[in-house]
Parts: sequence; structure tokens; C-alpha cells
Amino acid sequence: MTINNKTINNKTSNEKTDDHIAYEAKVRAEIEAWKNPDKGVLDKTLAVLDTPVVAAGDSLMEAPQFGDSLKKATEETITALSDAANWTLDTQDVIDSYQEAANINDSSIKTLADIERLPIAVVDKQVKLFKSKYVALTSAQGVTTGVVGWAGIPADVVGLITANLRAIGEYATYYGFDINDEGEQLFAMSLLAVTTSASVEERKAALDDTQAMIKDPETQAFNQINEEVISRVLRQTATKVATNIVKTKAAQIIPAVGAVVAGGVNASYTANVCEAAYQCYRERFLDRIA
Repeated sequence: MTINNKTINNKTSNEKTDDHIAYEAKVRAEIEAWKNPDKGVLDKTLAVLDTPVVAAGDSLMEAPQFGDSLKKATEETITALSDAANWTLDTQDVIDSYQEAANINDSSIKTLADIERLPIAVVDKQVKLFKSKYVALTSAQGVTTGVVGWAGIPADVVGLITANLRAIGEYATYYGFDINDEGEQLFAMSLLAVTTSASVEERKAALDDTQAMIKDPETQAFNQINEEVISRVLRQTATKVATNIVKTKAAQIIPAVGAVVAGGVNASYTANVCEAAYQCYRERFLDRIA
């Protein structure tokens, strides 16, 4: 019996297709598990925002000097959010990265739109180190600013939000979404609200709002978003994020443990932001090619 090269190639091609189908099914299952986690596990994850430290933070913020710090942090965070130049990426760098990948034809990826033709397994491989990179970055930043206690919180919050928006932007771009678009920037900001939620119910509501943004084109189409909407959502998101993070960081004023708390809060928050970006952009990637 003779087996020609065409038969072998067809078999190999079919095997690859089966592998991609199986991988996509696995990704869908992972996304659903992230969106609908065991309530007990999620409660524990969000518990950091509902501890005696937060209660202490509420009391401390009633004092003028701490209230002023919070206001400053919030205002600077809004500025950081407004200046997309701080956290958007050069799309050509991403395209070049794909062209350098060993299993991608050099000529196949010329624009962000070309990325959607790739198997999601290829894209997932490109972003696999993003979480560890940004967790290390923001953790080190938190330790540095935490050494000076409460006085370091405003700068830490601004740096933390800017770094996390850049992380979201990098995930978005690698999955083929143009973060330079205002609508995409609004979606990125909405992921911060999901991650900063202080309860299971609040997280679900924020996630529902985020999903509605991309699945209800008549009311939330990106091309219909105007500056007024962007400004309103930006301020709401910045105020919520800054307030919750500053409360959580209240323990930074405790001598000797401040730097450790600051680094830990930053690491936990960034890990959650990266996971939210990872799962949401994977879902959008699959929905776009479905």
C-alpha cells in the first residue's frame, strides 16, 4: 500500500484542525469558569476589600490630611486615565512580534486585523508572560512607595492604574483590538471596574456592564461613543478605583509593614486585572471569528 505526500499532508492538516477545535473548547470553558467562579472562592478573592484595614481606611480618610491625599490620588488618576498616550501601544511593535514568531509566516500578519485569522492558541502563547511581567513591575513599585507610608499612596495609585491600563492595552493589541480607538479605551477602563469590585454582586454587575458594551451595538456601539460618555465613565471609574485602592492601602501607614502591604496589594490587584483582560479579550477574539 502506497501513501503519498498529499495523504500525509491532509492527515496532518486534519490533526491540526482537531487540535485547534479542542483548544478553543478548552478556552471557552476557562472563560466561563472565570466569569462564574465558585462564590466561596470569589468571596475570598474580594475579601481584601472588606477587612479591618479598609475600616481603618474609612476612618483615616475623615481626617483632613488623609482626605486630601485621597482627593489628590483620584484627581491624578483621572489625569492618567485621560492621557491615553501613557498606556497605549505602538501597534507596529505587536505586528513585528508576530512576524518574528517561529510558527507564523512572515508575510501573514501585516495589520491588527490579520491577527483574527490566527488560531487562538498562537495568540495565547504570545501573551503568556504578561501577567508575571506586570505583577513584578507593580509590586516593586508598591514596595518603593510603601516605604514612605501614606504620603506615597497618591503616586502609587497613579502608577498602579497607569501600569494596569498598559497591561490591558497590551492584551487588547495582541488579540487584534486597536487600543488607540476611544471605544476600546472605554472598554479597557471598564475592566478596571470589574477588578476593583468589592463584592460578588458588584463584580457581576460590572462584568455585565462590560459585556453589554460589546454585545448591544444599538446602545453601546463603539463608533457612537462621544467625548461626554468617555469623560463620565472615566471619572466614575477613576473615582471608584482610586477610592477602593486607597482604602485597601491604609495599612501602609503602619510602621515596618507598610512596604510589604503596598507591594502585596499591587501584586494582587494587577494579577486580577491581567486575568480579566486575558479572559475578556480571549472571549472577544473567539466571538469575532465565530
